[in-house]
Amino acid sequence: MSPRLGTNSTREERFSGTAAEPAATEVAPMEAEDYADFGFSLTHCPTSFSGNLAEMDGAVAELVSKIQVYVYPRRIRVKEFFNDFDPLKHGRCTIINFARAVNMLGMSALSEEEVDDLAEHFTEHGAHVAPPAVVNYIKFCEAIDQVYLVGSPDEHHMSCSPSTTQLMSFKPSSPEEEEKFMHALHRLAALCKARGLLFKQVFFDIDRAPVASPARTSPFMGGKVTREQFIKRFPFKKEFPLEDVEILANNYMTDKGDVHYMAMHNDISEVSSHEPPPVPRSDLVLKPDESEWSQGLYSIVDKLRAKVVEKRVRIKEYFQDFDHLKKGFCKASQVKTVLTICDLGKTVTAADYEELLHRYEREDGMFCYGDFCADVDREFATPNLEKDPLAQTSMPDSTSTMVARRNKVVLTQERLKQWEWLESKIRSKVQRHRINLLPSFKDMDRSNCQHITKNQFHRVMQSMGFDLSEDDVNLLGNVYCDLGDHIIFNYVDFLKSVDVPSEDVELAVAQLQAPYKGDEISHYFDSRGKVIPADSRMGVPVEPTEEEEEAEEERFYETAMAEPAQKKARTSRTFLFSSESVNEGHPDKICDQVSDAVLDACLQADPKSKVACETATKDNMVMVAGEITTGAKLDYDKVVRGVVAQIGFDSFVDDLSSVDSKGLSHKTCEVLVRINKQSPDIAGGVHVGKDEMDVGAGDQGIMFGYASDETSDCMPLTHSMATRLGKTLTEVRKSGECWWLRPDGKTQVTIEYMQHPDGSVEPKKIHTVVISTQHAEPSKAKRTQECAGYTGAEMVAPSMEQMNKEIEEKVIKRTLQSIKLKSGQPAISLYGSHTHLHINPSGKFIIGGPQGDAGLTGRKIIIDTYGGWGAHGGGAFSGKDPTKVDRSAAYICRQMAKSVVNSGLSARCLVQLSYAIGVAKPLSLFVETYGSEKGSLDVDAITKVLKIEFDCRPGAIAQSLALREPKYQETAAYCHFGREPCTKGGIKFFEWENPKDLSKYKAMSTQQVDAALKGSTYLTKWVD
Repeated sequence: MSPRLGTNSTREERFSGTAAEPAATEVAPMEAEDYADFGFSLTHCPTSFSGNLAEMDGAVAELVSKIQVYVYPRRIRVKEFFNDFDPLKHGRCTIINFARAVNMLGMSALSEEEVDDLAEHFTEHGAHVAPPAVVNYIKFCEAIDQVYLVGSPDEHHMSCSPSTTQLMSFKPSSPEEEEKFMHALHRLAALCKARGLLFKQVFFDIDRAPVASPARTSPFMGGKVTREQFIKRFPFKKEFPLEDVEILANNYMTDKGDVHYMAMHNDISEVSSHEPPPVPRSDLVLKPDESEWSQGLYSIVDKLRAKVVEKRVRIKEYFQDFDHLKKGFCKASQVKTVLTICDLGKTVTAADYEELLHRYEREDGMFCYGDFCADVDREFATPNLEKDPLAQTSMPDSTSTMVARRNKVVLTQERLKQWEWLESKIRSKVQRHRINLLPSFKDMDRSNCQHITKNQFHRVMQSMGFDLSEDDVNLLGNVYCDLGDHIIFNYVDFLKSVDVPSEDVELAVAQLQAPYKGDEISHYFDSRGKVIPADSRMGVPVEPTEEEEEAEEERFYETAMAEPAQKKARTSRTFLFSSESVNEGHPDKICDQVSDAVLDACLQADPKSKVACETATKDNMVMVAGEITTGAKLDYDKVVRGVVAQIGFDSFVDDLSSVDSKGLSHKTCEVLVRINKQSPDIAGGVHVGKDEMDVGAGDQGIMFGYASDETSDCMPLTHSMATRLGKTLTEVRKSGECWWLRPDGKTQVTIEYMQHPDGSVEPKKIHTVVISTQHAEPSKAKRTQECAGYTGAEMVAPSMEQMNKEIEEKVIKRTLQSIKLKSGQPAISLYGSHTHLHINPSGKFIIGGPQGDAGLTGRKIIIDTYGGWGAHGGGAFSGKDPTKVDRSAAYICRQMAKSVVNSGLSARCLVQLSYAIGVAKPLSLFVETYGSEKGSLDVDAITKVLKIEFDCRPGAIAQSLALREPKYQETAAYCHFGREPCTKGGIKFFEWENPKDLSKYKAMSTQQVDAALKGSTYLTKWVD
């Protein structure tokens, strides 16, 4: 019992000072400093004893006191150092051995003269003394050991070390203050007991002693914190007023102003282990723990089974010690004995014991331990194992002991939904920002026990940017505090849930942890590097004979000439593929739209116009250049400003720090025009003096078309999704739904695909979505200033976080809902918690348009086609009339590829055409189906089908696809392919997206297709 709560002197004696007080002793500076490092006060350490020191002279008494000061904090028993020098145990040793034993204490402050003085003082003389063992070390040890006694040695017979509070320097207080203190202390003890709180653990993570010492329970903890830390971390602030907390802090204050929380913990433990004395009535109402714990859902047999598996105990053998006849039953009282011997008694409460008796007790009162052991050992035992000696068994896994090792709070359905929502929010942020939480938790878990306190968990999450409320932390604690309390948090299980490693990471870890495989044995060299003779090689293939070579050659030709040709077997694989797109406000796309707007203006007045228009833009300037031969009279300035205004650029401030500038203004921009007529050399070789069908290609080049059956529009899902995300961004901006968006922006999508053995690809899940979009100043921009002509109620732009949330809901999810897969399901079925989301990952994106980057026509050719799928010939589309096969031939290639896929001839298709300047017929036609043919036709037959059905001369393409109509500005943004074909004002838009029906060829054989080709007029359309 510590002096705070138990002592032989009365409270009045202690307050009045009449109780025995140990005298203070002055010590050498080095020992005093060392003593202070342990958190003890020398002025209140009992360093003398009644009787002996008074009889000593001053020098010897001072030496004894100095040794007492040294041994006391180190808990040294001096007598143990003399036992080796006194084998007969008669209590005496020689002067030399006395000096050796004293020096073994490790006191460097004692000189040889001081040791000699001590030896001389404790030397005995007389007939009963047998020289040279003349020093009575027993008396010396008794004198030193008086430091461990409080008061008179006759009153206390302590054989253990003093408790922590004996080392404290408490100041006496009035009886009223003492009564308040005792009342607060008992309330604190009652709360700790009711809540299952270990008081000292609250302060462990902020208690870091400056000097480690083996004298402490934990070498790195001094048992003290500052007064401010104590008040801040006090666990029961709601139940305790600040006045009571300060009373506790003042009563455990050290000389240095720290609060000795370890002493308070020891006193609370003593209060909790005894019936508290009567205390004054209090308004304190303890809040009982009404939580339902998971172990309460299991029977005592389930819990004992888990404990048995965990401890690897066979309890039946212990029961049989009480059942010599092995009848399978014993007395009910012997059950407790067996469980106690097996160290399972703590698991069984009185109610559990009654449940066991009710379940396994026979009518005669005997306990049937046979049935009980059979139920408990079920995880260990394999029935009838003796009948099958070759049977393989395995040890129980971790789930068998989960009941015994884990005890969680059982949550209601409402709380479970809240937890799932909160955890999905954390998981999304962890995956989106690639946050590595494990090192921060490891810093808190110094003992590597996979658990930390809930307070430490909250601090780690705050430091990593997670703004969790107290209710959020408590909710997570209910799930991951699995040791039967609300304090200790299992961060390992938490990380497994919120930081799920991707499949490639798991594969890399598995390969890293796989056992090492050494190099294979060489067939040609031995272990010393010498060449193995050919006759001695084992397993090395020998050269085939002439007969074997001839037989192999015959088998090869038989296989090669076999009909129908067999496809080579393939294996499936998964892979990631990414595509990107840009909005109509991107600088390059501004130029594409201006070039096509000029083309439309020419075709509107003169359908035979020959146009090759390029555009460049930077800051508040747009320049149009190129070669145009047309009968139209164009106002280039009006065309350019109209396109810029339609996109939404209406403000420019020549200051990169301005938040009001959108990057371009249709009112103030500078328009430069550098237009010339088409070269007469080109005109003479391409179209002058030629019929419509004989018009040659405007230039040489190669063009590609691609189609895939993964979506309803036969476009790759990555590119279709990236393009439509950008289009939706523009739609919600122009509709006012997200008025704070600005025209510039980019998107990118990564999808995990499965490639099947037949060459087709199937999207499995959306891996990553990236959106970088220009926006107004967050939390400050006003709608009346941002949106020209707006007259409604004033609005302020949301914060960046709210912007990102609205983009996810109104752009990403809405777009995915509109895209249909070949299975009929919307693309949002591939979106989920596994998707990595990056919205404006660089931070703010206020300055955009040509003010942020220069723009040029034709720099987004991959975005204009298939997002990296298939292939690209390198020619741009915008600003070119139909005689430019860079554009028109790419359109007909798309129609051919889509017709093949849409008619079911193959799952994927790539078509290539090539041209020479001035020559009408294509030079070549190439078809690739990636081995995904579905019918009886192979790639060669499908190529012949396309020659029958399509005419790819520039004049024929212009007629079949109606390419001499003014409709190109709409194609300049959001991809030329995968768009919905339609007719507006008699003009056919995206006619190349209308596939031809080739399904009649699906049932034909190769010979029938050959016959159809020979019977057609294909030589009028193709070179061969």
